[in-house]
Amino acid sequence: MRWLKFNAVGGVGINVQLAVLLVLNSGFHMSYLPATAFAVEMAVLHNFLWHERPHLAGPGSAFVAQVAAEAAAF
Repeated sequence: MRWLKFNAVGGVGINVQLAVLLVLNSGFHMSYLPATAFAVEMAVLHNFLWHERPHLAGPGSAFVAQVAAEAAAF
């Protein structure tokens, strides 16, 4: 089951990347190179948040505050 969840997050991440790329390239007429870099970063951030969510969010914890603390420590 864990393997399926991991792959589902990755599959949704691909769609996030393609959607952001489409919006930036077609909607905002941004060059494909910076649009691709930004889209990849959004997909990486999406995947990070979904993969780390079960590990960081304990009982009574503030998930967003923990993610911000982890990002600041990184």
